Amino acid sequence: METKKSPKGLIVDLITPLNDKGGIDIEALDCLLKKVLPYADVILLASVQMGEGSGLSLKMKTDLLEKATSLIQGKIPIFFWISEDSAEGTKKALGLLEDLLDS
Repeated sequence: METKKSPKGLIVDLITPLNDKGGIDIEALDCLLKKVLPYADVILLASVQMGEGSGLSLKMKTDLLEKATSLIQGKIPIFFWISEDSAEGTKKALGLLEDLLDS
């Protein structure tokens, strides 16, 4: 999703809800997004502050982005933490996430 303006309102740094098995809790993610979407100008996912960004595997990051985009449905922009432990890892993450969004 491309945006033509800078966010002027609330940027929500959303926690990444995890289930008992350590995967993304889709039901909890849906609940969190429903609570914040009416008030948010942008959602920040997988951040290192609140979203467990540095602790999520690349698979979990792609799952999170895939589920969040299907729940948000283009209503507001998504900022997403893509940084990994190395430049190569970050490039790989960026490529996979771009492919996900293009599909």
